[in-house]
Amino acid sequence: MTDVKLRSLTEKDWELLRAMRIRAAKLHPNLFYDTEKTATERPVAHWQSLLAGKNNRFWGLFDGNKCVGTTGTTAVTSDPTGQTGMIGYNFIEAEYRGHKYSDLFFEVGLTHALECKEWKMYITDHRDGNAVKS
Repeated sequence: MTDVKLRSLTEKDWELLRAMRIRAAKLHPNLFYDTEKTATERPVAHWQSLLAGKNNRFWGLFDGNKCVGTTGTTAVTSDPTGQTGMIGYNFIEAEYRGHKYSDLFFEVGLTHALECKEWKMYITDHRDGNAVKS
């Protein structure tokens, strides 16, 4: 755990984003919007469009070459004005939790959201059961 770094994901990383989302939903079925089934059934185009969407941005947390977490910012599709951004898609493998990596997630997410001039509002949330460590 000495070489853990955050890096921006590109459109070519759609399989990685998909695999991490499926894993997150499988390990924690009550914590995510997606279920393992819905994440698995989403077409390739869904994952590619997440990474290619205007103002959307995703990052992977890597220990060397192994992805151990993901986070992202996306436009909120239910806002027809396109003025709302969401910081989410947060997942960190269990053995990497408690090391303040989620601080990095929110730092890059907020920085990116504030750079998106179209976004006038930003949302995020958490699910019951997420542990808070001080």
